[in-house]
Amino acid sequence: ALADKVCKHDVALFASKEQQEEVGAENHYCLDLSFQYALLKDGVGMPENRVVRSTRKINDAETGWCLGASLAVLDQNRYCKPKSFF
Repeated sequence: ALADKVCKHDVALFASKEQQEEVGAENHYCLDLSFQYALLKDGVGMPENRVVRSTRKINDAETGWCLGASLAVLDQNRYCKPKSFF
């Protein structure tokens, strides 16, 4: 998974040198990606082989809120059901 690679400081998957340097220099990407992975896989039940793309900004607007907002919309429309752990 991407989180494993980023946490091991393997940034070869990132296209530009600028992206590689940013991800390598910022420690929070490891935690952020690990949380997102666990939420999608264990919380929502998304299969590991599903491709997920994200971006940081769209037209200069931050997109950090998008994952939570998207899950809320999916939940309202019953497109996604959290796994039961009990």
